[in-house]
Amino acid sequence: MSPFIRQLEAQLAQVLSADRYRLRNLLRAVQQAEQSGRPSDQNLDRLQKGLDQSLALRQKRGASVPKIEYDAELPVVARKDEIARTILENQVVVISG
Repeated sequence: MSPFIRQLEAQLAQVLSADRYRLRNLLRAVQQAEQSGRPSDQNLDRLQKGLDQSLALRQKRGASVPKIEYDAELPVVARKDEIARTILENQVVVISG
């Protein structure tokens, strides 16, 4: 397997999951074309554009995730770690007060 194909596979692992199946199929088509000696330029261009778009969208989404900030004046903030641990450890948690 060529280093270029390995690089494409590494990029494929970073794309949005919604795009992964389609782009993986394009990568397979490129590999099969190379193995059989057929030209793969068109599929390779589509694959690279799809990878670039998906990676850019993933980065954009990641950058727009808001930072969680807690108002220190709220009484529940003092016990936020305990509450988070309780939620992870139990199926149902009722918090009141």
